[in-house]
Amino acid sequence: MNIPLFRAVKVKYDSSTGTYLPAANGLWFYHAKPKTAMPYVTMTFVDGVATYVMGGAKKPQEDLRVQLSIWSDNSPGDATEILNLYNDLVITFDGATLNTSGYDDLKCTRIGEQLFFVDANQCWHYPVDYKIWIDKQ
Repeated sequence: MNIPLFRAVKVKYDSSTGTYLPAANGLWFYHAKPKTAMPYVTMTFVDGVATYVMGGAKKPQEDLRVQLSIWSDNSPGDATEILNLYNDLVITFDGATLNTSGYDDLKCTRIGEQLFFVDANQCWHYPVDYKIWIDKQ
């Protein structure tokens, strides 16, 4: 499920109509390629596998937690870029429906986020956690 889900998230990311998200240097699986210029977004799985939630045998439903992390190397006193990227990200993914074969109606629900500056790397990091609800076909 991990790779098909990443592809579904990537399609949604690439279709963003925001001003800032499409201008970033892409969505990457776990980490960007070395020397990729910031800003960019990475996706990681907080829960390694989908877990059974409800629905019974007729319509099983699972949930999976992912983290979309925005990275920006603006100066410590300037969070404008990362905040603009965050706004585009939540407009694109809050309540979004994703599509992938074998599953119906993958729904995104934002469950948390935290903005902080990473002193060691001199960059901003804004992890945004989503619960993705999955209806199996």
